Amino acid sequence: MCAIEQTGQGIRRSVYLPAGGMRTGKTIKGVVGGRRRAWHSGTVRVASAHGEGGCRWQRLFALGTYLLIKGRRTYLNLELDLDPEWWPEYDIPIGAPSQSAGTQITNLYDATNQVYRRNFSNGFVLVNPTSSWDGSGVTRTVNLGGSYYRAVTSGGGAVPTSGVPTGTVTYQAVTSVTLPPYTAVVLFNAHP
Repeated sequence: MCAIEQTGQGIRRSVYLPAGGMRTGKTIKGVVGGRRRAWHSGTVRVASAHGEGGCRWQRLFALGTYLLIKGRRTYLNLELDLDPEWWPEYDIPIGAPSQSAGTQITNLYDATNQVYRRNFSNGFVLVNPTSSWDGSGVTRTVNLGGSYYRAVTSGGGAVPTSGVPTGTVTYQAVTSVTLPPYTAVVLFNAHP
């Protein structure tokens, strides 16, 4: 299970959601879709990756969705067990947001490409929140209009007894990206 949480009071804590569970605050209901998945209580929570280390694409979706709403009181926690874990997604150096997430996610919607986009000092994130499970799923191909570097993660998980986390981030030059439903991509302006 992985979860992120934002509260207006700045409270930071791990959030447990059952495998397959996803809950969101009212302001990002359109991003993750699904009437049964939306609720509002002053917090925003998103969970996606679970089981077998959480698939890489699920972890990137969690990261991408987190980056859309990232603020001063948000964090990302990908967690499967009580043992210490480290995921390569934590080491992606996207930088500071160069635009506000605002109070409504609609200001981050790219109508041309029909994905959500948020710019950062070192690049940007694209998220396709459509879901193949509820019938809204549509694959989107985005022509980037130039060369960018896509973050590709591998490995990670439980920290070994040596204390040195495993997992890597590599960067692949791309001029377009294809985003199946429920996926995200982190792109850099230059190779980090």
